[in-house]
Amino acid sequence: MSCGVPQESVLGPSLWNIGYDYMLRGDLPDEVRVVCYADDALVLERGESYQDVVETATRGVAAVVDRIQ
Repeated sequence: MSCGVPQESVLGPSLWNIGYDYMLRGDLPDEVRVVCYADDALVLERGESYQDVVETATRGVAAVVDRIQ
């Protein structure tokens, strides 16, 4: 295996928690929330207009991707 967390391992859940904890503690815009389940991350955003949502969500997703990388 070159990267990732092995499936069905005793350490798998703990390694997932360590890795995603780092991502979830990153700085995000106030309107952005991140929901994680299994190996997925969902970025949620709200705003006054479509343009506000697009701009803030773009910054939020970029912040999450930076933390994951």
